[in-house]
Amino acid sequence: MIALRYGRFFAFTLRVGLPMLFLACTVPASSQTKWFKYEGNPVLDVGPEGSWKDAGVYITRVILDDGIYKAWHSANDGRTRRMGYATSPDGVVWKARPKPVLDWGLWWERGEAVMGYVIFKGSNYYMWYHGVTLGVARIGFAISPDGLAWTKADKVSPVLTPGPAEWDGYSVGWPAVMGPDSAGGFKMWYAGAPKDYHYNIGYATSKDMTSWEKNPNPVLTTGGEGLWDSRQLITSRVLYNGQFYEMWYSGTAEGMQQTSRTGYATSYDGVHWTKHPDNPVLLPGPPGSWDDGAAFVGDVLFDGKNYRMWYGGVGGSVVRSGYAISPKGTDVKVSADRKYVAPGKDSVLVSVRVHDPSGFSFSTEMESPDGNVVDQMELFDDGVHGDSLAGDGLFANRWLPREESHYLVDLKLRLHGKGNPRFEMNNAGVFTTIGPIGVDGLMYVDDQTPNPGDTVVVKLVLGNHGTFTVANSVAASLSTKDSWLKGITAESPTYGDISVGGTATTAGYYKLFIDPEYPFNTDVSIDVSIASMGFPLWRDTFTLRILPPWWRTTWAYALYLLLIVGSLGGTLRYVETRKLKRRIKRLEQERALERERARISQDMHDEVGATLTEIAILSELAKKKPEEAGKQVQQISERAAEVIDSIGEIVWALNPKNDSPC
Repeated sequence: MIALRYGRFFAFTLRVGLPMLFLACTVPASSQTKWFKYEGNPVLDVGPEGSWKDAGVYITRVILDDGIYKAWHSANDGRTRRMGYATSPDGVVWKARPKPVLDWGLWWERGEAVMGYVIFKGSNYYMWYHGVTLGVARIGFAISPDGLAWTKADKVSPVLTPGPAEWDGYSVGWPAVMGPDSAGGFKMWYAGAPKDYHYNIGYATSKDMTSWEKNPNPVLTTGGEGLWDSRQLITSRVLYNGQFYEMWYSGTAEGMQQTSRTGYATSYDGVHWTKHPDNPVLLPGPPGSWDDGAAFVGDVLFDGKNYRMWYGGVGGSVVRSGYAISPKGTDVKVSADRKYVAPGKDSVLVSVRVHDPSGFSFSTEMESPDGNVVDQMELFDDGVHGDSLAGDGLFANRWLPREESHYLVDLKLRLHGKGNPRFEMNNAGVFTTIGPIGVDGLMYVDDQTPNPGDTVVVKLVLGNHGTFTVANSVAASLSTKDSWLKGITAESPTYGDISVGGTATTAGYYKLFIDPEYPFNTDVSIDVSIASMGFPLWRDTFTLRILPPWWRTTWAYALYLLLIVGSLGGTLRYVETRKLKRRIKRLEQERALERERARISQDMHDEVGATLTEIAILSELAKKKPEEAGKQVQQISERAAEVIDSIGEIVWALNPKNDSPC
């Protein structure tokens, strides 16, 4: 059982891009991301109690001048900060001047004049430095004939001030300067921040060292949520290697302002930078060491073969200066022949490649999680020990693990020559012979389905497929390269201990937001990085199929078609029924009109017949009584007129044109 009490095991958790699951962390030959710390660190320590540098000493600039390393360092006594000076024959053993060479004092640097960056041009040294008053940082300028006695250019200082852009509108500092170039110009990279002190790296140019024109936007910005550099980027140091610019920069995470780490980025123009996937490249030391709290860049030099870094390390609340080297083209691999490393069967290849192998020797130590050295071995460039070709700069050897466990790989570098100084790279790699741990199940919480625009909660179940060893303190994180899937957040990422053949003690829950425009019926691959006791050791994947919402599925469209057809059929039937009813009603009206016509005709016929009979009787009476003939003729005339009217009404009534439904 691996105990959780071993603090060193957790120092690895903030490493981004270290070797995962027996795969080598392959680094391009031109990227200087693998650093070996000097075993005798720190190389520059604080002064005696009560001195002007009893709380911190931090090298910020080193110049190699005629075989002598000259360093300017920030120092503080817990209240005020000043610049000091030291020299060294080898960059390791330093002799510091007892008094500061640059003090604070101007209105904009009350209490702090530090972070000096020095260049030598002509016959003078020029320094850009960081001054602070009431929490606002500005950049000043000073000149010295010897690097010791400095004259501040108070008529032009500060030479770089906050604003006008919002991103650096409150504070600017931590300068790094390169120049003069072929046109006599200078480049500056600096840290700038708004009032919340979320610093990013800015860029400015100058023709005279004091009048600077800022790039309107930061050129290197903080990382995303949860990353090691999510809060601020501060110190930056830049070299040009003849092909591109290289930057080492200090970054901190949200809520961890006192735990700076060092990252690496490259650029072809000094403005557009790309962070390296292996970041951070310099980490704090193991718990209890002098730099277990932070490791941030001070300065970097290249001597043609080795990159040399002086960095600030924090132990407790004290800052000291350490030293590290990275041979040109350093590439480190810790890899296995198969996905699963079987104890006593599968060997692990440990290798270090450098551009020029002369003057180096390498060895490695295999450590158990409790920090005990399990085994150690030399690495060879002899064409026999897995390094392919003698003298090709690849130092390698194979190691055969015998037990199921997690293993840390520490690399040792020794420089040949005077003193044989030794350097080490702690946690250069990690691998495991436990497990593997993999995804055993995936369920959607609350029967959710992954539809575009949804936030889906998934339950991820892990299992231990090993032989007999428990995997302790298992955790997992999800990631994907698919830009349509965003906002993966862990609701419960800790699984606990997973026994052999068992499943996670506590399943992990994760939220995933799916872009509303995501195409339907598309498979999305989700990567699972699985760790044990803080070490990322296994990888697995699972696939989500993005489904259309129910109202856009095939059966929904079939239902829509049925509804449309049914609606059309119903409408047609309704229209035909209405037409039939109207026709029947019209026929009924016509029949009623015919009946009415017949009734009217019959009535008119009877009335006309009766009137004609009356006329005939009146005519007979007129014949018999001539004396009353006038009266009878009058009545006959009236009755004849009535007959004519009645016949007209009959004719009108019988005419269909006069039909009306009303």
